[in-house]
Amino acid sequence: MPRRRNLNGIPHNITQSFFGTERYYSRGYMGDWLLNAARKLSLRKASLNVLDATFQPEELNIRPLVFHAKTLKDIIDKELSANGFPTDFIAEAHIDFQFPDQALYGRTIYCLPYLIDKDGRRYQSARIIAGGFEPNFDPFDKLNIYPTLKIAERLKIWSERKFFYRTFFWVSLFSLLSFFIRFGYWLSSVDIDNGGMGLIIFVPPIIMSVLLLIMSLLALFYYMKKGIKVSGGVFVVMFLLSIPVLLFGIFCLWILWR
Repeated sequence: MPRRRNLNGIPHNITQSFFGTERYYSRGYMGDWLLNAARKLSLRKASLNVLDATFQPEELNIRPLVFHAKTLKDIIDKELSANGFPTDFIAEAHIDFQFPDQALYGRTIYCLPYLIDKDGRRYQSARIIAGGFEPNFDPFDKLNIYPTLKIAERLKIWSERKFFYRTFFWVSLFSLLSFFIRFGYWLSSVDIDNGGMGLIIFVPPIIMSVLLLIMSLLALFYYMKKGIKVSGGVFVVMFLLSIPVLLFGIFCLWILWR
């Protein structure tokens, strides 16, 4: 004959399973994903409806958390069947989460799981303490949520963040500064009067400038092919940063070798 007291351990089991080390996704365990999402949303409380695999608030319904939450109902069903109960015997299953003061308990989650059967009886576990293990990361970043994205999809995300623009700008600026620092060093060094040293001084920034020009052209081609609207001013800045360095560097090398 089924005994209801055998069901008292289910809340504890599903909670421990959800935060277990076997549940790793991309950047961290479920504790890491939940903690980082709670911090991002400035949450002090949250909850999981185990039977529906849905979180409250709704912003927590991100793929890593939902993906692993969906398997928790299977644990309940197996426990019910093993103890002689039908799989629809549990009407509600929840895990309430509390996030204490981050300054004192930055990696801690308090979990309060409970079940309610179809007769209204409640099965509740004592408070369970879970936590995160991995370094902080952005749980809403698409590249973290979908780590197996194709290259084209990753490029599209990067373009939406203006990743190429920022990278090109700073690398171009570095190339420009590097070139003029090297040029000043050459002018101030009376011992340097041979072409070999000129190569050492000027060739690296020239190569970088060429690569930057190629990168800008490839990026422009990609955006045009994908129909991504890009401000023409962005590429004007790219060329203005690269071409003077390239031409000036070639001129200096010509002076050294003539």
